[in-house]
Amino acid sequence: MILYHVTLFNKPTQEILIPRIPGDTSIGEEVKTNRICLAPSIIQCLRALEIYKYFQEDTLDVKVYKIVVDENDEQLISWEQLYLNGLVDDAALTHEYWYKSKLIPVEYNEYRISECVKKRYIIISSKEKMRIKEIIETIGVCFNRLEKYNAFQIMNEWLPRQSETFQEQVKKKLTHKVEEYTEGSAEIYKKIFGNIPERFREEKDFREIEYLEKCKIEYIT
Repeated sequence: MILYHVTLFNKPTQEILIPRIPGDTSIGEEVKTNRICLAPSIIQCLRALEIYKYFQEDTLDVKVYKIVVDENDEQLISWEQLYLNGLVDDAALTHEYWYKSKLIPVEYNEYRISECVKKRYIIISSKEKMRIKEIIETIGVCFNRLEKYNAFQIMNEWLPRQSETFQEQVKKKLTHKVEEYTEGSAEIYKKIFGNIPERFREEKDFREIEYLEKCKIEYIT
């Protein structure tokens, strides 16, 4: 199978790609495994890299490495494995793969990226699928036909087709309580400020983040 690896233009050009832990991992991403991050297309690589963060002008140059690997290679971890095992929560969107050994690219090119368009996605852990099922069935919707979809697909493909009221009901229930203080710290707070705040707050079990949706990719060399 063909996969790609993208780096910023100011990074050294590499004849051999070496596994490492990226310095810009996303929230909740596993940070113990040395790996080379790959994806099936250049735009998916750019999406995983959150490339728009690096723009200082209207264009940005990147280095692109083309890789050929056996999809059954034991050193290759698929995006499905990364997502379902809770290693990379946005892998269901970016289709990020990991390779755990050195790689020699079969091709190297440079591209110019411009005209980036972003779209907001709901990033949610795979493990939340059962909670989503419980919530949807509580509202009165049969979940059977959604069993084949993962949590990301349900929240980003199926849910947006429902009414806004239904969407808000599901999102409102996808939360958990977080304790803000202990009884001891509450007394200290009261002495200082004269009142005690709410002890618990609701925290979302998902994140809504803008990702690259499309862009212009021009070959340079």
